[in-house]
Parts: sequence; structure tokens; C-alpha cells
Amino acid sequence: MTDGNLPLTKRRIRRRKETNAFTLFEIMIVVLIMATLLNIALPNFISARNTSQTNSCIGNLQTIQNAKQEWAIDTNQAGTVTPTWTEISVYVNSANDSQPICPTSLQPYDFGAVDEAATCTVYPVTHVMPSW
Repeated sequence: MTDGNLPLTKRRIRRRKETNAFTLFEIMIVVLIMATLLNIALPNFISARNTSQTNSCIGNLQTIQNAKQEWAIDTNQAGTVTPTWTEISVYVNSANDSQPICPTSLQPYDFGAVDEAATCTVYPVTHVMPSW
């Protein structure tokens, strides 16, 4: 008998029995391929995250340094004076007027004197503004 001669319900039952599923071996191969791709990609994502956090920290340091310079010019201060955040916050374009923090360590920056570069308190070696 062919499927065409069987009633509709028996044809559906027969089709369900004929459907193939993935074997355990095939599923394990797919999982192995995904794990291999993850091992290749994950270090790149971590490296990109660290690089972007470092660049963001350096950008914050440059913003603080520019704000200190503008404050010193506007208030006729000497280069040896160290401003506070409340004094230079008006020169920083910040959405919430909070003191900027290092995105890696979540710690505030050391402003230093006007003539000195602002520094990251936790990563002073790697988070450094480029010299001019």
C-alpha cells in the first residue's frame, strides 16, 4: 500500500515515525565547534574591553587637565595651585555633574596642580596622557 491510499490520520502517524532527529554525536560536534569559536573570540573581546577602558580613562584625564588650565586662566591662578572638583566642574561637560572616575577601577582621579598632569590613582603607569 502506498501513502496515497491510506487515510489522512495514518499518513500523519507514518510521517512522524519517519522523521529523523540529530544524533548525540552530531550535537557534540556542534558544541565542540561552538566552544572552539568561543575560545578564539573571548580573548579578543577582553582585550578590546581593556583597550577601550584605558582610552576612556586617558580621555577623562585630558578633560580634567583642560578644565584645570581653563580654571587657572579664568581665575588668574598660578601653576602650582591645585584646584578642587567643585572649582573645575563648571569647565567639564558632564551630564550628571559628578566627578569623573576611572572606568577600570571606578576610583576618582588625582587632579594635581595646574602645571602637573592629572593621574589615575590605580593605574598610573598604563593610564597616562600622551606627552605633548
